[in-house]
Amino acid sequence: QARRVTAATFHSVCARLLREHAHLFGRTEQYTIYDQGDMRRVVDWILADKERTSVQQALAECGQPGSAEVQVAISLAKNQLLDPDKYRSGSQHRAAAVIAAVWRECEQELRRSNAWDFDDLLAFAVRLLREHPHRLRWIHSRWRWLLVDEFQDVNRAQAELVALLGGPGGNVSIVGDEDQVVHRFRGADPAHIADFAKRYPSHTTLVLSRNFRSRVEILDAALRCVGN
Repeated sequence: QARRVTAATFHSVCARLLREHAHLFGRTEQYTIYDQGDMRRVVDWILADKERTSVQQALAECGQPGSAEVQVAISLAKNQLLDPDKYRSGSQHRAAAVIAAVWRECEQELRRSNAWDFDDLLAFAVRLLREHPHRLRWIHSRWRWLLVDEFQDVNRAQAELVALLGGPGGNVSIVGDEDQVVHRFRGADPAHIADFAKRYPSHTTLVLSRNFRSRVEILDAALRCVGN
């Protein structure tokens, strides 16, 4: 029975889905995944390349932000399921034009290099399931029940994946504590727990009120912190 269970992270599930359908996005199944260091080098290169007219024009208008600042902004935007145009039109960032221009150039370089970055795995998996409903139906038949742990740490892209994979029948359970958010730097938002309840109004809530890992002294201190 255990062999029939798929236990994985969001990103590994998405990577597996994209391996099978990479051709739909101009890649092959041998695509490479760029980490943060790889992407920093790509961003640095694009910012320094005088032949990239759109980037140079944006730099002339906005000034030059740091490559780390650009990289973080693009990462957060991808996890919010934005694209360069939506980001530029909706962002209040002083260098939004530069960030959007660099993002477009990054997309071209990644596609040319048969690669995605870590954040693309989520965004393109959402696109796959949204744009190819027949594939989503097949996944629903394969993964009949879904359990997601640490739901307070999901971002918009991850929450959308859960909604898509859970399907209209709502065969999905989540475990989370809105007082224990860790990954805000990746766009995590505990409001997704409330949104989950709205999406599935007939859900059942089970409160896990007993703690088997911490002593009373630790729990009392934690509760006093959370109370503020």
